[in-house]
Amino acid sequence: MHNENEPADNAPPPAEIDATQGAREILDQLNQQQRITNGARMLPDNTPLTDDETHDVIDAFAEHLDLRGIPRAKVAKEIPYSAAVISAWEKRKYRGDSDAVTREINLWIDRDKARAQAMQQHGGGEIRTTIAQDIRTFCRRADAQCMMLAIVSPSGTGKTMVLRALEREMNGVFVTCTDGMTSRDLLLAIARALRYEKAITTRGELTRVIIAKLKDTRRVLFIDEAQLAGKHLGCLRSIHDQAQVPIVMAGTAEIISAIDDSKNGDGQFMSRTMRYSATEYARFSDGPDGGAGGRLLFSIDEIRAFFASMKIRVDRDGTRMLHMLACLDKKGALRAVRKTIETILDACPGTTLITRDLVLLGLQSLWGAEAMVIQDQVDRRMEAMESDAVAKAG
Repeated sequence: MHNENEPADNAPPPAEIDATQGAREILDQLNQQQRITNGARMLPDNTPLTDDETHDVIDAFAEHLDLRGIPRAKVAKEIPYSAAVISAWEKRKYRGDSDAVTREINLWIDRDKARAQAMQQHGGGEIRTTIAQDIRTFCRRADAQCMMLAIVSPSGTGKTMVLRALEREMNGVFVTCTDGMTSRDLLLAIARALRYEKAITTRGELTRVIIAKLKDTRRVLFIDEAQLAGKHLGCLRSIHDQAQVPIVMAGTAEIISAIDDSKNGDGQFMSRTMRYSATEYARFSDGPDGGAGGRLLFSIDEIRAFFASMKIRVDRDGTRMLHMLACLDKKGALRAVRKTIETILDACPGTTLITRDLVLLGLQSLWGAEAMVIQDQVDRRMEAMESDAVAKAG
């Protein structure tokens, strides 16, 4: 971590690129770095593959899976071929277009290597923010009282990461909702998460299976991105009541509207549901009062800890700017900070200190012209905070 009291002149300059270069040059360096890093096996597009070329990809595939510990079933979910096709292709017994499978597998190896390298280079970036601790506390309370819980947290605040950790710690069941999900889709996803693989057609049968598997287990059912299921979240109430298990529904503010049955005079769902909203305890820096009415979404110390977890150094002005970026509404919070830093580090692999100018270039390469709007919001908020500080000191 960079000591803010350390003179800027003592810090080593960023390697490979300086602050006068534009976002286009960052993108050019990213493109070049990607080609060098991945070392993709080049296969001809318009001519049949030779036996040697196919064997090379088969060998590379098996070696990569062993190295990464990835099951073939997972690969089948990420490419347009089934596990059976992949198995037949590896044994050279596939009767379809073997060249097409070879090319698809080759591209998948390249993509997965890039992901693994990015994770290794950039670190985990996991920290115990106040929001993360709040989510943990409320989940533990819901578990202790066997209640339902609605968690509202802005995108990019680490909500899913915390829930995944709690799933492991509490032997929970984790389901992610998808856009347009119906109640049957939701029930089917829960049944699959409970390792029920038989063909089921009706919502009633799905509900009975889920209740039978969960009853008396007290396993916490985590429903992430719950707002995407909308009104269909209502099917969870009978699972909670009959299986007597805690249920955590996490996502955006639309969740509250979806489960609010108090207007019709019933209120059965809401009366069973605890509620936590991060924005009730923290404010965005571009909100009506700019965070003056309470603590910001993240403290600057939490942002510094985030940098430390990624093993990077950021100068004083860069830290302040990324702090404000994390606290802007609907800009991605910590996710936006991480992606900005990763863009800079990918373009400048030898960089030892991230400056404010590099942050601006990273934003431009990610969001183009919108980066200027973000920069203006951040600058105005930083000026307002400095004015407030001077006024209080006076």
